[in-house]
Amino acid sequence: MALEVAPTLSGTSGEVQLSLGEVLLETDAAGGAVDVAALLDAARAHVTFNSTAFRWNVLRARLAETIGDREAQRTAAIAALDPVGAHPQFSRHPTVGLVEPSAETLALLQRLSSA
Repeated sequence: MALEVAPTLSGTSGEVQLSLGEVLLETDAAGGAVDVAALLDAARAHVTFNSTAFRWNVLRARLAETIGDREAQRTAAIAALDPVGAHPQFSRHPTVGLVEPSAETLALLQRLSSA
């Protein structure tokens, strides 16, 4: 519904596209691959915070695994790991943009980055 009202989501974090892409990949990985790729493209311009970059790259790595693009999978997984443990981006808002992945997500990224 949010994408219908404001397709470009100008001035937002791009998280709506990422959330939709995550759901599509979970529910119909092969069938939703084209849509997920389009959502990643749409969200790319909104990637500002480390936490958004992390989610964007995790989704990109999972999509690459789904379609069998091992090089893109490794590249995206390595990029997703980059902001893990980074310092806060804003001194007055120390939790904004922090990347705090679960152990399960870190294990997934380690696997995807070494495949």
